[in-house]
Amino acid sequence: MLKKSICYWLKLAIILLFFNNAFAADPLGQLYWKTNEYPDETFLYNTTDQYNGAVASIDYACTQYAGSSGTYTNSVDMADSSINYPAEKAGYCLLQRPFFPGTFQGQLYYTYLYCNGEKRTMMNDSPCQQPLETYEPNRNFGPALCHTNQWQ
Repeated sequence: MLKKSICYWLKLAIILLFFNNAFAADPLGQLYWKTNEYPDETFLYNTTDQYNGAVASIDYACTQYAGSSGTYTNSVDMADSSINYPAEKAGYCLLQRPFFPGTFQGQLYYTYLYCNGEKRTMMNDSPCQQPLETYEPNRNFGPALCHTNQWQ
């Protein structure tokens, strides 16, 4: 009974590890944004948006930490230089203080364009291709059929 229980928990742990790693992987064959501060959070490149989806990446960072001197307004003020660099965007979290009218800039975040785990250069927003599979000669062949000590 104890052996069955151990096997059950071991199988469950292996399955959970597999799915945990599978969902944490970066999107393959697609352009996506991520910040240095939150590298596990990716946001897909979006051509219908003025900043191509970069605002969502910075907004996520702002929800984690917008700055210490106010309350995050759920708005991002993109830096002017963001228009000039297709693969690198910057934005400020917009904050408010009680009893003070208007908003002000909080934490500054940079988000970068990636393709297949590789950070793009500032000016490179060319389409992303699926990665080529690398050839591994011993992959998926299973265990060796003959062992040297088998016939002795």
